[in-house]
Amino acid sequence: MTVNVYGEGYYRYRESTLDFRVEARLIGRLLRVFPGCRVLEVGCGGGALMRSLSALGCQVVGVDIAEEAVRLAEREAKGCRVLRADASRLPFDDHSFDRVVAHHLVEHLEEPESALREWARVLSEDGILVICTPNRRYPSPRIFDDPTHVHLYDREELSRLVESSGFRILESFTVFPHLLRDRVSVKVGVPLHFLFRRLPVFSERGRSLLLSARKLPPGGPGGLSLGVRAEGFRVASVSQASELSPGGREEDREAGGRGRYREADRPGDALGDQGEGLPMEGGGSSGRGVAPRPKVLVVNHAVELGGAERVLLRLTDHLLARGFELGLACPAEGPLVAEMRKRGVRVHLGHPRPRLLRIRRKSLGGGVGVLLYPWDLAMTVLRLASLLRREGYQVVLTNSVKADIYGGLAARLAGRPVAWRFHDIPDRQAFGRLNLFLVRFFSRRFADRVLPVSEASRRAFLQLGTPGERLRTVYNGLDPEGEASPADPLRVREGLGVPADAPLAVWVGRVVDWKGPDRFVEAAALVSGRIPEARFLVVGDALFGDRGYLEGLQEEVRRRGLEDRLAFTGFRDDAWDIMAASDLLVHSSLLPDPLPTVILEAMALGKPVVAFRGGGVDEMVIPGETGLLVEPGDTQGLARAMERLLSRPEEAAEMGRMGALRFRELFSVDSTYRVIGDELESLASGGSRRCKRGAREGCFSDPPMAREGGAREETRGDSR
Repeated sequence: MTVNVYGEGYYRYRESTLDFRVEARLIGRLLRVFPGCRVLEVGCGGGALMRSLSALGCQVVGVDIAEEAVRLAEREAKGCRVLRADASRLPFDDHSFDRVVAHHLVEHLEEPESALREWARVLSEDGILVICTPNRRYPSPRIFDDPTHVHLYDREELSRLVESSGFRILESFTVFPHLLRDRVSVKVGVPLHFLFRRLPVFSERGRSLLLSARKLPPGGPGGLSLGVRAEGFRVASVSQASELSPGGREEDREAGGRGRYREADRPGDALGDQGEGLPMEGGGSSGRGVAPRPKVLVVNHAVELGGAERVLLRLTDHLLARGFELGLACPAEGPLVAEMRKRGVRVHLGHPRPRLLRIRRKSLGGGVGVLLYPWDLAMTVLRLASLLRREGYQVVLTNSVKADIYGGLAARLAGRPVAWRFHDIPDRQAFGRLNLFLVRFFSRRFADRVLPVSEASRRAFLQLGTPGERLRTVYNGLDPEGEASPADPLRVREGLGVPADAPLAVWVGRVVDWKGPDRFVEAAALVSGRIPEARFLVVGDALFGDRGYLEGLQEEVRRRGLEDRLAFTGFRDDAWDIMAASDLLVHSSLLPDPLPTVILEAMALGKPVVAFRGGGVDEMVIPGETGLLVEPGDTQGLARAMERLLSRPEEAAEMGRMGALRFRELFSVDSTYRVIGDELESLASGGSRRCKRGAREGCFSDPPMAREGGAREETRGDSR
């Protein structure tokens, strides 16, 4: 259909088509709206999409440059506010909206970069932009013949444009495939697209291209530095806004602002009394209530308090404070279960079956029991899927590699979305060939979100072929204020038998070979020969076994004559206090560690770090500024770095201070676990289409792709 003038007839025709109805439903899903969500539609046309979004409980404002479109939208979208304005020069305050949608608009823009920057300005922090536009790669471009089109985009080009404007891509896909030269109807094409979306003819050559993206924080990676406009434009009425002209807006700026109107009518409140009584995300003095939080089942195969489990407890505290309803599925009683029950979390035992716990990262275990693994896996998945349905859990959050596998299968069987919180680096150094294949297969087929704890982990997933848009790096967070205040360092040292003035280096973690405690012992022997007064502590135990390895280390210390200088404390609940009483933390992992929690804790306490390079360590420690990095396995280099900081207390203190600043910048709880909560809410509200229920409801989009002390140590245990 060739359109020269967009009149009422065109809008009514377009809004009556199946194409439009499918696009509207997909847009509603991509926006991830909540009741009371403030949505701006730029290029609102006849108002049908506004009406659809308003029916979801959103507060919707529309703008369009065409006067006839504004008049029609005012009639069709009752209760919504409609303004006549240029999409590239919006008359709104900064951060006025939670969501922005552009439905068949970008192809008409002569300066799309300018428009996107303007849309980013009016979006709130972490706001979402959704774009729907014709796909340039559609094989029958004649249907797009339109003299008002400036440029058509394919998926890659549109993604680059959006990312360069301060957004991170969440999802992008096409619908309405080209079938038999357009002779197959949309009613047939959409189901076929859903069934065969992996094929290039369907995934890249659909008629309509949809994309969602999240606004990046100012100054962040790829983010825009958007200045806050305190004297924002205030809309007094639709008629006033309709009569604005570019010249008029320029005059407003020259007058010392962007126009001033009544506070009650600003677009942030844009629908007057319409939004009253609607539950909204957030709270505070704005009068917005709290949206219902989802019911989430956390699946974890371990019950001891290793690093991943302590991280999970911190995340649990954050989610509970935010109003989530949580449950825990794990195999048996244990310290993790006790801690969860203290927090009021409902616990479901018996998941998985015990035999599956024999599997290690690099082996399947031994014996005839291996032959029964398929049966055990099937029974575990069926029982867990039944639990999900029976208890009404909406989302599954897995917290270990074993849990990723059986939890992902159970979630798919129960029709629930699943998010992996991945604490490892999926590569051949960490996993056996078969286990790595399982991680690759399940991350690509069953995970709706993969939330690795570091960029090193995310890069490894990309190398496995996991779609990049489904991955989102989310660092582990720590709340120092939530931890008990460190005990008096002098008293802690006295209890450990360490002189008050002795330089003290500590190694904290699970005592296992790949974490390199033997390298710390060797380096301590070298340093003690140069700094005789120095003292060294190994804080931790063989939590999941490996007693023989620990006993061998203790024998090595005795052989070197270090008993009076190096001590093994065993498992300690006060590892936080011991680190606070030390002068230096040493982390000597021989394998790339994804994001060592112990380094987070040292940074939070203002302690310098000496560590082997690799994995997430390179993202945490800035060499020469917050600590010193050494090549993995280089015991001589480790000893030199330890000697340097133990003999230069002023330099060590300055590095610790800079590390504390870096911690507050990157690893605070509010800036990390909040993102996980947002992702869980998104999945619960329909941000995923990878469940059976979504398929039955006719979800046509591509996979949702988010483009996030001994006992206190991070993850990467052999049992994962």
